[in-house]
Amino acid sequence: ETVCHQVQEWNEQGEAPIPVMVNVSPRQFLRPEFLKEVHAMMKQAGIPPGAVGLEITETTMMQEPGRARRLLEQFSELGLSTAVDDFGTGYSSLSYLRDYPIHALKIDRSFVMGLPEDEGALAIVRAIIAMAHNLGLKVIAEGVETPDQAGLLRELDCDYAQGFYFSRPRKAAVIQTLMAGGTPLPWPDPDKVAG
Repeated sequence: ETVCHQVQEWNEQGEAPIPVMVNVSPRQFLRPEFLKEVHAMMKQAGIPPGAVGLEITETTMMQEPGRARRLLEQFSELGLSTAVDDFGTGYSSLSYLRDYPIHALKIDRSFVMGLPEDEGALAIVRAIIAMAHNLGLKVIAEGVETPDQAGLLRELDCDYAQGFYFSRPRKAAVIQTLMAGGTPLPWPDPDKVAG
């Protein structure tokens, strides 16, 4: 609810819409009322489709696969994008990447931390990016803390990245000031950003 109202406030003030992702726990996601609640909050705040997305873990999807798939399809119909958080740390079949309406994979920070020196981590990150792109998914790297990590991820064609290299967590008012001032961040390259 807080995210929906914040996005609407930014929209009313004329800021360029930016998608905001919300972490959702398995308990929240699988609650029968959750879809209706999210839909009602979006409608009440008057935010456009695509302005809010959900981050869920592989574990969440595997608890009740059939139900999770139906919920993801319904959320997608509402215009919410979905990202698999902490990708690469779960113990599940990769078939859900093909069969579920997922829009992005978030590479777990445990793989990013070893970059660029750790050849095993590099191989895994490279494989995740290639696999995701072949499936039409975006890739977000978590936990980027150094220019070397950011540069390598850019070379590997990673779509987005987050971490302390770009910014510590900020309050909504500070983010609004940054957006209004057009403050550039070191990533992503404007030519690289896709809708």
